[in-house]
Amino acid sequence: GTQAIPTVYLNDKPAGISQNGAVFYRDVAPGLYSVTVAPSLPYPDQFKSVVVKPGDVFYIQIAALPPTAGRFNVNQRDYGDTFIVTVRDPAYGRFETQGLRLSG
Repeated sequence: GTQAIPTVYLNDKPAGISQNGAVFYRDVAPGLYSVTVAPSLPYPDQFKSVVVKPGDVFYIQIAALPPTAGRFNVNQRDYGDTFIVTVRDPAYGRFETQGLRLSG
């Protein structure tokens, strides 16, 4: 696994820190949100957008790819972590976050 602790951004503004075994909650105004993570090496379609309506709850999973996932010519400048943003179904998101530590 990764030891990196990436920052999660909503519309290019820091929203929280992604930590193994933890979740964070943000109450946001309705609208379109681009969900990105940094630092991260690039990967196709790794970031997502969500449309939030009043009363919506959405769950985002941040996962690290294995160190050489999707890379055929691994060289010195490829070292680092690649994070993928996945929008989870709310029913799964509620289940998957039960018992996890709430972080800032």
